[in-house]
Amino acid sequence: MWLLRFNLACYIAHIQGECLVSVPSEVSMFNKTTLPKIALIGVGLSGIAYADDYSIVEKIIYGQGDVTIDGSVQPRDLWMDAYLPVSEETTPSKAIFMTFGGAYHRGHPHHPYLMEGAQTTSMKQYCETFVRQGYACFTIDYRVVPELPVPTRQGYSENMLDMSPVPTMQGQVNIVRSIMGLPPLDFTKHSDLEIVENTVLAAAEDLRTAVQYVKANADVYNIDPLKIVLGGFSAGSVTSLNVGHGMQEPVAGIMMLGTAEIGFDIKKTVTHGADVSPVLMFQGQYDLPATFVGTPKLLAHYEKVGVDYSYSWVPGASHFYLLVLSHSLEMDKDNRLNNVC
Repeated sequence: MWLLRFNLACYIAHIQGECLVSVPSEVSMFNKTTLPKIALIGVGLSGIAYADDYSIVEKIIYGQGDVTIDGSVQPRDLWMDAYLPVSEETTPSKAIFMTFGGAYHRGHPHHPYLMEGAQTTSMKQYCETFVRQGYACFTIDYRVVPELPVPTRQGYSENMLDMSPVPTMQGQVNIVRSIMGLPPLDFTKHSDLEIVENTVLAAAEDLRTAVQYVKANADVYNIDPLKIVLGGFSAGSVTSLNVGHGMQEPVAGIMMLGTAEIGFDIKKTVTHGADVSPVLMFQGQYDLPATFVGTPKLLAHYEKVGVDYSYSWVPGASHFYLLVLSHSLEMDKDNRLNNVC
């Protein structure tokens, strides 16, 4: 069994053709990539090179997004934190974005997601782990449902969207709303459904804006704009997919802690695997129902068009992931599809 951090470290290192940990022969990290330049430097935590020096720049304003306040649409600042390696090396760093989840209703880059006794690792903790390995890491604030965000709908067309999976979120959404002291949403009502649909798009627009901001300021953060991975948990995971494979923002890879296709119709937007980034997907055995609805079709589509992907089923796991406790089990294609059907 491999710790989740090993798979993530190897995945990001794969972008540059190198890996920080050894990979057992029975594990294929990607369905058609052989990782020809893997550097086998040990097994376990001793195989990860940690850097003690890094800097954190908090509350960087990367853009603005419209929200609704007392019935009036107003822009608000969007912010992110940057975790940057400090080294005498001048070579630009590879970078990863880690985006929080929370049923598009709540969340914070600094805080773990807590629900009914379960919790995840915070995006801050992920970034602290990655930056010690020499990667720059960014974690963003984005607009959520209680703000009634108003997406611009710019940079993509309506025929690229598929909002039909949104109603599958109703159960989880209303559990979260009850915890927040909010009344339930009725997804049979267009007005309620539209609130969530708008937020799915607004979140993707916000992440895209953040990525474009970092690319435009690559010299400031000493990162390689061609080697950026989008990662996230739950809603942050879906948002990463929507930006990388839906909006087609050029990135080097996507990593999903919780796999689902909600918002963009990836089967329309991705027609040739060679044209999009590789994707690493994790899904718990007892994950949320919404995460299973479209996953078999998405995996089958990726197989059909030749997307470089890895689907990792996490036995015994729910929807929640702890960085040092999560294990992944690689399965062949038939077993992957059988386990998510």
